[in-house]
Amino acid sequence: MKEQAPSSAAPPQKSVLPQDIAQRYALGLMPEPQRSWVSALNDIADSLMTTVHEVSDNTVVQAKIGWWLAEIERLFARNATHPATQLLQADTPFEKLVPAYFQQFLHGIQDMRMQTRYLDFPSLKHQATQIQGSLIQQTAALLGASATTHEAMQSLGVAMALKNSISRLGYRARLGRVEIPQDELTQFGVTISEIRQNEAPWGYSDRFSALIEFQRERALAQFKTALENIPAGEKPALRPLIVQARLDMAWLDMLPKMDYQILHQHIMLSPLKAWWVSVTAR
Repeated sequence: MKEQAPSSAAPPQKSVLPQDIAQRYALGLMPEPQRSWVSALNDIADSLMTTVHEVSDNTVVQAKIGWWLAEIERLFARNATHPATQLLQADTPFEKLVPAYFQQFLHGIQDMRMQTRYLDFPSLKHQATQIQGSLIQQTAALLGASATTHEAMQSLGVAMALKNSISRLGYRARLGRVEIPQDELTQFGVTISEIRQNEAPWGYSDRFSALIEFQRERALAQFKTALENIPAGEKPALRPLIVQARLDMAWLDMLPKMDYQILHQHIMLSPLKAWWVSVTAR
């Protein structure tokens, strides 16, 4: 009898968090069949990330992660059972699928479930490298990038993870996860209980603004380094990811104008601003 995914693993769950506009623009710029390949990859990632953040029963979470570890083995054995992996198996040239990227991503998800606080930036960056770094590396491979982009794409994935740690801070904190290093919270005098407040004044203060400005500047520096390290000859194939990065950077640029009020609302670029960034991104 063919092994079936547990009910918690299929179909992919949808988070209550609004879809990332930068990711949506990036997908829109991809030609077929790459768009379908990357959409399938994102379905896998979104399903697992939603489970880690929103499912409280650790037994269910570990069962789902274990199922996906086995499913990735089935994918590379050409015996996939999930719709997303079946699409990748049927339509994607196998040289574009890198087992190490999938394994690093899944092991990063396992570590994330067990760790809801980070003592310092190296520990946060390690997790970002495992999860988002591996995901962007695999996305780049699906878009046709060569191995020369490996380090730049890993760095770009880390930058995107740092941006998400800021943009989703209030949402994730109320689910029990704070992705700002503990030593930096202490440095700026901000407590987790302040960030998790569920009513006005929502934890806002001059201390909080200074903390988020520090996070913002580091994320922007990470983006700039990653983009500078993309080989010129690879940029046409990677344009969707470059646009996604520029949109994330534009969002970070907007934070001071919004007085860093990210805890109680989901701040988004205006459609006109997003369009302009997407057509001028280099």
